[in-house]
This record gives sequence, structure tokens and C-alpha cells, in this order.
Amino acid sequence: MENEVVVFADLVALLAKSTGTTEALCDSFLRELLALGVEKLTSGNDFLVKGLGTFRQIGGDVVFEIDKSFAD
Repeated sequence: MENEVVVFADLVALLAKSTGTTEALCDSFLRELLALGVEKLTSGNDFLVKGLGTFRQIGGDVVFEIDKSFAD
């Protein structure tokens, strides 16, 4: 499977549609989730999203390791 780029607005719309909630709620949720991830990574910690995967900062790069159950 090839990597696909999804812009933030499209991600918000997809999440809202799949959860049956508003785009405003999904926008707020994703912004908070990303802010938490940035905070964790900049403080030297990994950022684990259970069921999705783990984000790690290695050197100046952020590396994502997908959760096996999500990959399957």
C-alpha cells in the first residue's frame, strides 16, 4: 500500500462522517491530539496512540510505527 497524503480538512471531514459527530468537534479533537503529540515528542517521549501506533523522534525526524492490529 502506498502512502497517501490527506489534508487536515479532509481528515476532519472523514472523522466526522465516520463517527456521526460534527466537523467542529472533530477539528477540536484532532488539534488537541496533535498538540499533545507535539508536547510529548518535544519533551523526548514517545507518543503512543493505542490501536494506531507509536510516534518517536529519532534525530530530527518523527518516525511512525504502525500498530500490528491496525496494519492487519
